[in-house]
Amino acid sequence: MLVTKTRTTITAAAVAAALSLTGSTGVASAAIKAPAKPGTQVTQTTTVADSEPTTAALSAGATGDGPATQADCDRYADAINSWGHATDTATNYDDMINAINNTVALENKAMDDGCFLVY
Repeated sequence: MLVTKTRTTITAAAVAAALSLTGSTGVASAAIKAPAKPGTQVTQTTTVADSEPTTAALSAGATGDGPATQADCDRYADAINSWGHATDTATNYDDMINAINNTVALENKAMDDGCFLVY
């Protein structure tokens, strides 16, 4: 309570002194302005050129540790690349998720069958 009264007294005394020095109008009234509003914020916007996204092609080879031959691994690589392209060109979220899930499933199957994958 004492702090509030002291602050009020000092503020009132300072305003009274300023008004008595400059009169009832003028500089003292200009000194008691509201704080300035912050300037407008500038944001940077970038646009991406219309180009089709690309994924690096995958290649596969037979490890000899499973039933897959080099021809089988090549077919896996073609299918994985096809689903990778479908992921890049998907027009909606569900198509993209479906393509990603199929890509991952084929990668796992290829490795289980004895292929190594190189991105």
